[in-house]
Amino acid sequence: MSTICKICLAAVAYTATVFYIIPKQIHNQFTAKKTTSIQNFYYQSINTNYQLSTNIIPTTFCDSNSEVSASGYFGVDGSKFDADKEKHYFYYFAEKRSTSLLPKPEQEELLFTKPDQATDNDKPVPLLIWLNGGPGCSSLLGLFTENGPCLINKDGSETKVNPYSWSEVAHVLYLDQPTLTGYSYTSKPKSYMGGKDDEKDDDMVAEDAYYFLQSFFNSELGKKYKDLPVYLTFLPLYICL
Repeated sequence: MSTICKICLAAVAYTATVFYIIPKQIHNQFTAKKTTSIQNFYYQSINTNYQLSTNIIPTTFCDSNSEVSASGYFGVDGSKFDADKEKHYFYYFAEKRSTSLLPKPEQEELLFTKPDQATDNDKPVPLLIWLNGGPGCSSLLGLFTENGPCLINKDGSETKVNPYSWSEVAHVLYLDQPTLTGYSYTSKPKSYMGGKDDEKDDDMVAEDAYYFLQSFFNSELGKKYKDLPVYLTFLPLYICL
């Protein structure tokens, strides 16, 4: 078997594990026994209904050092790009850790706390928005296998804390986009891809993401983060099978 074939098979096996076996087990854990908060948003001159649902996740699920963890859906109904369908974007939010889990020397290097260096303690904590690339790769891949506050154990049954998470230094917001990516879905999946309006997909997702952020920053969960520095981070090239 050629090296290329081996790489392809490994990629298929990894993708199947991450997106078909693990999510079912993990999804049941962070969607069970929670109260969902739902807020509706309307914006002037935009004939679209937006709805943001929020589930506060128990700190025992992922990282007890992050005081706020939440997931939910951003609903879009009546978009000018696809007025005949509803879209639901899945998101996950993790607040910056209250206590660092890095080894002490790495804490000093990362947080600039050595005596001969300036301190970052007085600077506001930034909000990072993580988007996996592709397009079509779930941002849960970044959350659970790369930079999130917790990683998935080998058997896929539970999570373990990631000491090198980006939540060491920032609040992090993950978004599954476009719809049909990860846990994001649409009311008419068969009509989503293909057709004469394909060239508008980027504009459509950009508009939806913009109003998602507007809604998030005006929600009960997100309003306290709206004045923080915001950074958009993404992995532009990714193989998703």
